[in-house]
Amino acid sequence: VFQARLLGDGRDVVVKFAERYGGTAHNLLAGNGLAPELLHVGDVWSEEPARHGCGKLRMIVMEFVKGRAAHQVYPRGILPDIHFEAVQKAMTVLHEHKPPLVHGDLRDINILIEDGEGEQDPGRVKIVDFDWAGEAGKVRYPYHLSEGIYPRDAKGYDLITIEDDRTMLERLRTQTDRS
Repeated sequence: VFQARLLGDGRDVVVKFAERYGGTAHNLLAGNGLAPELLHVGDVWSEEPARHGCGKLRMIVMEFVKGRAAHQVYPRGILPDIHFEAVQKAMTVLHEHKPPLVHGDLRDINILIEDGEGEQDPGRVKIVDFDWAGEAGKVRYPYHLSEGIYPRDAKGYDLITIEDDRTMLERLRTQTDRS
């Protein structure tokens, strides 16, 4: 993941590379103010012969959000109500989409708390990391899945379900360590 600046308008962006990316889920949440604006998902190189030189690797470009990950703001891993409710809303937006979508990796490291405007403004939530996002019950966890982090003792290549997202969401209300 890299921070960069667009040549045309000088806007700060984040550039990352991934083999798969849930652009539909990202755009849906961005349209609801719950994720950074997604500017590009596509081939690393736009022209031949290099176009296919990176295999399955995709380049993702999104707006840069000034803020910190939730685990940095709330080290115990428990979100306060105002931020928990925003994440809950994001999951509702995904799960009520037709067809229903999942995030798949809803952890405090993938929730940004945008810098607020002072003590009275706690900052807005932005969900990031849509690498595993996609249609519920069709998209799968990656083959090499860290054990003990994901719901129902999920194993590599298991289907990602709405219930998995809900379990991960509930952990943001009750988690006391960052295993």
